[in-house]
Amino acid sequence: MRSQQGTLRGAVRAQGRAFMLGLLSAAVLGLCLQADPASAADPLIAQTVTTGQAHTCAIQNSGQAVCWGNNYQGQLGTGNAADRLVPTPVQGITDAIAISAGGHHTCAIRTSGQAYCWGSNSSGQIGDGTTNYYDENFNEVVNDRHVPTPVQGLSDAIAISAGYDYTCAIRTSGQAVCWGSNDYGQIGDGTYSHYDDVAQQFLDNDRLVPTPVVGLADAKTISSGGVEDVHTCAIRNSGQAVCWGSNRNGEIGDGTHTYWDQNDVKVDNDRLTPTAVQGLADAESISAGGDHSCAVRTSGQAVCWGGNQYGQLGDGTVVDHLLPTAIPGLGDTKSIIDGSPYVGEYTCAVRDSGQVLCWGWNWAGGPDLPGPASYAPVAIAGLTDADSFAASWYHSCAIRTSGEVACWGANHAGQIGDGTTVDRVDPTTVFLVPSIPVHSLTVNKSGSGTGVVTSSPGGISCGLDCVEAYDEGSQVTMTATPTSGSTFTGWSGAGCSGTGTCQVTIGSDQTATATFAANPPTQHTLTAAKAGTGQGTITSSPAGIDCGATCSHTFDDATQVTLTAAPTSGSTFTGWSGAGCSGTGTCQVTINSDQTATATFAADTVLPGEATISKVTISGPAKVKKGKQATYAVKITNSGNATATGVRLKVSGRGVSFNTSLGTIPASTTRTVNIKLKPKTPGKIKASFKVTSENAGSRTATETITVKR
Repeated sequence: MRSQQGTLRGAVRAQGRAFMLGLLSAAVLGLCLQADPASAADPLIAQTVTTGQAHTCAIQNSGQAVCWGNNYQGQLGTGNAADRLVPTPVQGITDAIAISAGGHHTCAIRTSGQAYCWGSNSSGQIGDGTTNYYDENFNEVVNDRHVPTPVQGLSDAIAISAGYDYTCAIRTSGQAVCWGSNDYGQIGDGTYSHYDDVAQQFLDNDRLVPTPVVGLADAKTISSGGVEDVHTCAIRNSGQAVCWGSNRNGEIGDGTHTYWDQNDVKVDNDRLTPTAVQGLADAESISAGGDHSCAVRTSGQAVCWGGNQYGQLGDGTVVDHLLPTAIPGLGDTKSIIDGSPYVGEYTCAVRDSGQVLCWGWNWAGGPDLPGPASYAPVAIAGLTDADSFAASWYHSCAIRTSGEVACWGANHAGQIGDGTTVDRVDPTTVFLVPSIPVHSLTVNKSGSGTGVVTSSPGGISCGLDCVEAYDEGSQVTMTATPTSGSTFTGWSGAGCSGTGTCQVTIGSDQTATATFAANPPTQHTLTAAKAGTGQGTITSSPAGIDCGATCSHTFDDATQVTLTAAPTSGSTFTGWSGAGCSGTGTCQVTINSDQTATATFAADTVLPGEATISKVTISGPAKVKKGKQATYAVKITNSGNATATGVRLKVSGRGVSFNTSLGTIPASTTRTVNIKLKPKTPGKIKASFKVTSENAGSRTATETITVKR
């Protein structure tokens, strides 16, 4: 057998964008950056290596799992969020037989067959029955795992593959199971997560525990895909290859693809259950990429199909192929790997001789500075003895026949494993450098006042980040700064006292408490007044004014108060005056004296039998993570005396889109629609929520959303 199910050697797949520096020699680039590890360090000897977006993991011959690189969401399994520049033992995984790195999570199988996952749990990819989500108050509940966590009900696993935000595995019986994100049907249970126009609600079909893949009880190999156009592929015991999920570029391999016809109607050929890849009944290994798939036949012939805009199918063209297409000159392939970044694709293969070749997009220039593409296989210099290979967004790794691990590419988080953050052009040996123990320093704040605590060296800014991991022996100085209206009264814990700085020597997990006392506040009265021929209410944030009944309230000096005017049915809010406010938005008041703000409401003139979309309001989280679903409540008011018909809601903005029919809204009615958005582009975006109708006009509301990476 060319493939090795137990350890996934040569079958652990790439996730996301690649930094394929190995395609270009040092002579072409004009540089040759090599690691200079300590002379006493030994090279890492491993049986398996796998790469995530910016982290790397391996299994040593002893069975000990080690990881290094980015650890923001705990994907290294070390118990904290500190990046590691050298291989670091994963807690409790001393007898691993398989390991796979996803986008920001990692999974492994122990000799007992129990599967474990750790890191990001944005879509339930850990498999413990939980996920990250926003509660009814739009507060984020984070269930990321920083240590290996047992996958619920999966104690008989023999193979595992972590995709970007989902995971698949095979039981000893051959039954394939998947869990996590299901936006494209990649779970394979016949469902997918989407907004149902008929039910007018979002159908969340993400799976939080292992879920059987329909009709796939005889799998021997499985491969989870990348971050966009997500699909999954597997091989049955018979050798028949099957794929399911997105088919936008023909990556399923059944001769079809999903597209929009000349009338802009979607012809949906996505597959929600395993579908046979045509003409591929003799597959030995398989790899699902971003928009293409590849496999190796039992003869050793490599084949690829799907998207080919960057030459990632390796046939010398940029023409998509809906069926498996042989790669010229690759009839002696040991294993094949698909890379799947956001902008461009690539593929790599290992020959029986140990030579590594790659083709497709060469992300050699860094973000937004793409290097050239190669439409046919190109040998990677210095890699003629590879036993297995792993590739990811910006870096690649290989295991030589000696067992030594070599990595190259981007190294901003230490994912190369050479103890530095210097990018590497050539395959660079990973060394086992003894790691320095890391301990957590936690800051608590107490008292009636407020303030922030910062540290030198940086890491703590509490505020928001009140826990940081530091190397043992580090000297950390913390400074407490009260906010306006508060006084810092002193330290306790971690050997600190008094009102000066807190000096901590890191030798264990420690907690320091900073106490802040509130100064007696100066207070002023804010009064809300109403004028005009119409009616409405005025409310404040923070609470106090609800006018209505309570039209004045005393606030502390320097308080920022937001007044909101809401017209009742049959009225329109025409604007603010007083307290420095104007216009028809909210009234922002800084409390520094007694002040009065007046809201003017005008009675609407409504013609008999007229429908009017008079108001659209949005509520939902102002901050979300890229690729995370967030719920927004859209309230639409028809203040007319006739039914609004043909009502539609369209949401647009950079990285977000949504469009659905809402049908009708009765006269003098406010209707609430809950929708889920999944922004894909980081940064601040201004989302436009536009409501149109056949007979009631249109109205648009905007919402600024900050999308975090």
